[in-house]
Amino acid sequence: MNPNPVEPSGTRPRLSPRGSVLLALTALATLVGTIYREHLLGRSLFIGNFDRLSSFLNTLQFQADGWKAGSWAAWDDSMFMGRNTFALPFTYPNVLNRFVAALPPQDLYWAAGYISIGLAVLAGWSAFLFLQDVVADRFAAFVGAVLYQFSALAVLKVSQNDMSFAVLIIIPLLLWLVRGLSPSRWVWRFVGICLTLLWLLFFCFLQKAAYALLLLGAYTLFLSLHRRSWQPLAVVTAAGVVAAIGAFPRIYGIVQELGQLQRKISPKFNMQDFAAVYKWQNHHAVDVLRWFSDGLFGRYYGEMMSLKNIINITEGMLLFTGTLVPFLVLAGLVRWRAQWFGLFRPAHREFLFFYAVIAVAMGVLVSQQVYGFFFYLFLRMDFTHSRIIIAALPLICAVAAAQLALIRPAENISAGQKVSLGLLALLTAGTLQWLLAGLLARPGTGAWMLGPTWKNWGSVLEAGVKSLFGHAAAPPAISPEKTLVYLWPGAVQEVLASALVIVVLLGCAWLLRRRAGFQWWAYVTLGALLVFGSWRFANLQVNGPQVHTDRPFADNNSYQAKPGEFTPPTPVEVARLHARLENDEYRSVSYRSTETLPLFTAPHVGAMWRLRQVEGYSSGVPWRLARLPWTDDVLGLRTLTYGGYGEPSDLPWKLLSFLNVKYAIRASPALYKNTPGRGQTDVIDSLEIQASPEPVVPRVFFARAVRVVPDADAAVAATWRQTAAGEISFIDPVAESVLESSAPPPVLTSEGKITAVFAGDTINVEVTPASASRLLVLNELYHPDWQATAGGQSLAVLPANVVMRAVVVPAGIGHLTFTFTPFCRTRNVLLFGAGSLGFAVIFLFALRALLPGAGSRPEPAG
Repeated sequence: MNPNPVEPSGTRPRLSPRGSVLLALTALATLVGTIYREHLLGRSLFIGNFDRLSSFLNTLQFQADGWKAGSWAAWDDSMFMGRNTFALPFTYPNVLNRFVAALPPQDLYWAAGYISIGLAVLAGWSAFLFLQDVVADRFAAFVGAVLYQFSALAVLKVSQNDMSFAVLIIIPLLLWLVRGLSPSRWVWRFVGICLTLLWLLFFCFLQKAAYALLLLGAYTLFLSLHRRSWQPLAVVTAAGVVAAIGAFPRIYGIVQELGQLQRKISPKFNMQDFAAVYKWQNHHAVDVLRWFSDGLFGRYYGEMMSLKNIINITEGMLLFTGTLVPFLVLAGLVRWRAQWFGLFRPAHREFLFFYAVIAVAMGVLVSQQVYGFFFYLFLRMDFTHSRIIIAALPLICAVAAAQLALIRPAENISAGQKVSLGLLALLTAGTLQWLLAGLLARPGTGAWMLGPTWKNWGSVLEAGVKSLFGHAAAPPAISPEKTLVYLWPGAVQEVLASALVIVVLLGCAWLLRRRAGFQWWAYVTLGALLVFGSWRFANLQVNGPQVHTDRPFADNNSYQAKPGEFTPPTPVEVARLHARLENDEYRSVSYRSTETLPLFTAPHVGAMWRLRQVEGYSSGVPWRLARLPWTDDVLGLRTLTYGGYGEPSDLPWKLLSFLNVKYAIRASPALYKNTPGRGQTDVIDSLEIQASPEPVVPRVFFARAVRVVPDADAAVAATWRQTAAGEISFIDPVAESVLESSAPPPVLTSEGKITAVFAGDTINVEVTPASASRLLVLNELYHPDWQATAGGQSLAVLPANVVMRAVVVPAGIGHLTFTFTPFCRTRNVLLFGAGSLGFAVIFLFALRALLPGAGSRPEPAG
């Protein structure tokens, strides 16, 4: 292979390297635009997966509101009686939030969609940068980058969480920076690695970041050993220390916050029991077959459920990026660079390392023992470790790109020949794709057969043309016995046909390797097939019929909303709903009576309408809140929801009233999408709202008496009781509150009035001064990062009634201030940022002194 061919004399000058790079980057961006065309053209709103609306987008809205207010607030009381948004593992306030905040509030979700699309483009560009360095072939690198940005993992993550998807941008960039380290050119790469790692650790989803760091560490160690130089290891280690210091406030803050959360399926389920967790997470070795076809077990969640498959489609094998790719990768094990088993020769050790990482990622899916290794490595955290495929994805694309580059002719041909043969190759690729996806399909059923009959060739032709741009939709439901009839034969046949295409193209390219024109045709044909197969899969996931439904997230599929839906309410609309629900004084919950909405409606509704709720959907449920007597259908692994309740009379009003809940809202599509339904002109007036039949505990009050207990277990026993008949009764915390303290109970009075102003991270409380101390209780979630001051002195904030926070107000005090001070606040961020910068300078000078004689191989491995 000649990576830098020179045109023979007498031909037109070829495209310059800079021009071809620019063309590739433009093409990558254009292809992304064609996938998300509906959003870019304003024809539909890209909402993505329900995780995005219930988790990422509501956090984005909260942070954008903070930017607009001129300050970042960490405490969000729209769910779980309050939560610390500075300690969310999946995101942290960043400049992208600032961009969203600069646009009109009504454009929040549109702006978020543009940013997600932009990040998808950056992932392709980052992959191209790394792959071009590895394979030294710009067209092959372009094809590999397309495979990367349109993989099942990438398409899913861009529809869920921007800062989870951003790890896909960071990984190829880090690999490229480390691969290019050399004794003569390392300073700016050291700076680049520092900044990239700092972004990864401070802003991205930390679980994905951990897998990225494992890959980076293994690759760095490999390069140091392969080059017989400790330079890569020294530079990356120094950069890692710099980044870890700078990101320490966020990392430590998350570690602290995990101690305040519970992640349990049920009280009886031991999340530390690996065998039980592995079984619950529903892993199957057969899931690895999804790498070969998107149709083996169902192409999206709704189809998977229709086929009665139990494979976890969102957390399982997400490496699919076209049926041809696995066969390219497997072919490399047999024949590599014109050598039988050449991959195992010393000159190709870098790609052997790539294969080793891919094997480990596959092993997590196939082997319970390999999965268990990562379970214990991550300190028994119940993460779904099959997500480690995020580390294998760029390497699979690198192998596929390298295999494609091998077909490129070593001989030079004229530019005119390249254009003519390239057009012929595109026509060939289109025909082959049409044959694979169209002629094998039985029109109107989605089932497959060997070929068309003479009676239905017209319908087959039409189906084939349509199949170039999508897939047939799954029927509403299929009985298990018809699964094989519907998808498996077609998927298996497509896999076999793809294997045949690879064998024929690679075999002919080798047999006719002395014919440059034929090799160029095969080279472009295979590249076009790879691009089109990957694009076609992404197009189905983003634009298929399953995302254009009247019901949002029908069958747990992604959703494309109609223009006008999900427009954030205006401040006037928010104020009207708040007045109707007395939002400043009481909380609310939502329930549903139909199947027109997804199960988790409260997280989005609460954030969009700025409501105070007990319900939530986040990294976990606050463990104090989880200690209350919730039923199993309400309390989940990381959720509290009443989405499965049909009538307000079903709600546990005694428990809810204890938590300051006065109103229950019947969740409706109008409220959920902020779009009036048929025959309605106003969303707020059309709502069905039920008031609590029980006395509601106030938001702020003085307790008339106090009972002191040593810990939370004793507080639980003293706060509520359950009779033999299953009836639950709570204490009246206004009459007597249960206080967790080591001090004896104080002598109290409950005289005086209270006026409290809640403003995010700050609460100002005015009380009538009294001659004796008083126990002030806030029916807000207790969190150790809340601090209180009064009269120039700090007051201890104590847990009361299991979930509430309280403070003993000294005699004579008339004003108190509560302040939420998470570890990852501005002061600590600036302090550790300065330390990070200082260490970067120290390491820079130290490495300058040590590295001149460090390496004997300055060139990259490969």
